[in-house]
Amino acid sequence: MCSPWALPLPFTFAISTAYDSHSQVMDVMQWNSSDVLRAELKLWTAQMSDVAGCVNLSGAAQAKPKFAITDAGAPELLLLEYLRDRGWAPGRRTRPHLLHRDPDGKVFSLRLDRSNTLYLQCLVALDDLCAKGLAQLHINQALSYYRAILAAPAPGDIPEGLPDVD
Repeated sequence: MCSPWALPLPFTFAISTAYDSHSQVMDVMQWNSSDVLRAELKLWTAQMSDVAGCVNLSGAAQAKPKFAITDAGAPELLLLEYLRDRGWAPGRRTRPHLLHRDPDGKVFSLRLDRSNTLYLQCLVALDDLCAKGLAQLHINQALSYYRAILAAPAPGDIPEGLPDVD
């Protein structure tokens, strides 16, 4: 029988567990809410046990995404959480974003189209974009506008209202 056992530092706890088949990919979202899963989902180090049929699991750490928030493929949910953790909140926004003198504060508007992810990526990078000369980030723009803002060496030169070319 496999059972939990203590390990010397740096590990504080380990589990020796038996397995009866090969690993399977499972949709953990069906078991619990995403907030609980992000807080509780652990990544363990697995090693073969000296007990036949068992595997030692140790060094549990919080499972984290393996990409940077600025990656083009960052999921929208991760961008929303990043912004929320920095004081941003969704709401009804009608004016462009301004860096330090924004009367609307850290409020962003959400759209249900493909440009939303690029818009959120611009908000994540807003301080850097403003340091490169962006005076304001317009809202409700096409994909091409947000893509150009993110890629431009001088984002302040990108005009509002670029046509959507996608």
